[in-house]
Amino acid sequence: MIIVSDLEQAMTALATASFCNRPVTLRSPESTSAAIGPAIFAETIKLALANHPKGFAGAVFDCGSQTGLAIAAIRNGHCDIIIDMERGTSEKIKKLAKACNITAVDKAALNDLTSAVLDLKRATNVSLIVKDFLENTHL
Repeated sequence: MIIVSDLEQAMTALATASFCNRPVTLRSPESTSAAIGPAIFAETIKLALANHPKGFAGAVFDCGSQTGLAIAAIRNGHCDIIIDMERGTSEKIKKLAKACNITAVDKAALNDLTSAVLDLKRATNVSLIVKDFLENTHL
């Protein structure tokens, strides 16, 4: 899983994943998901995917603890979501997501399932960092 902040990072990550024959899941950064919004993230992924479909394994929008953001992401419907909410709210969001064919994953469960996450937040040479990550990580 690779956390991308913009279209350039998403395109470079998918191009590198395609080159390495290692499709990756792209994830929004929790810290800026509210500012980006699910529609902009979905459009970013769509544009990157159009250029490098072989490098794409999926997309996940990180809603953090924001219920309204999770509902907006489900309504948008273009990618799965990560949530970090109290149990009752989490179960309601998961039920709504499932009804819309979206997978909602608790952040704690995701941390248990996904051992390797690369955050490109401060990356300067994205292709080199992604290539190194893919070559040295078992996804």
